[in-house]
Amino acid sequence: LQVSRSSLYSNWAELQCHSRCRLPDRPSYVWYKNGQMIQAETSSSYSVSFSYADSYSCAVKGLEDFPSPSVCVDGQTCNRVTYTDRSICAFKGSSVDISSTYNSYNNNSDKSTLWFRPEHSRQWQNPSQPEDLSEDSQYAGRVQVLETERGRSTLRITDLRESDSAEYRFKFKTGSFEWRSRLPGTTLTVTG
Repeated sequence: LQVSRSSLYSNWAELQCHSRCRLPDRPSYVWYKNGQMIQAETSSSYSVSFSYADSYSCAVKGLEDFPSPSVCVDGQTCNRVTYTDRSICAFKGSSVDISSTYNSYNNNSDKSTLWFRPEHSRQWQNPSQPEDLSEDSQYAGRVQVLETERGRSTLRITDLRESDSAEYRFKFKTGSFEWRSRLPGTTLTVTG
């Protein structure tokens, strides 16, 4: 899937969700703004009043695990996260790097970042606030977060265990914005 802008008026835009794959007759679409679901539409087009900081993505209803990449409505600088790989396979005992690139509209140096496992939400002190994997006892001494270049974060997990098989997501926060994605991250499968 891919989002394109068909028209732009001041701060209004008409977005289109396109697929190269054959879809069922009259599919419904789900739209996301800054990684959060905003609504399910019955059409592949979506009219939106936007801010230059916002990114948008779409998915076919029922296939939300396969959304389009997030796109800026106007320009290239908006809030978004893009994962290098949607899935990774690795052997037990080996190491893996899970990477994402991220943009912050404000390009604010005052930011915090973290990696988390969404299915651990029942264990968090506040279920709506992900907890940093680097502070999770299950990963003690095995996790490292690398920021080798601006806008790229890599989660390195060493001495992999089968229990590390999961989906991993990245989150960032700047002064007035927090990326709280409902979009899928990278799924790691660890085999013996």
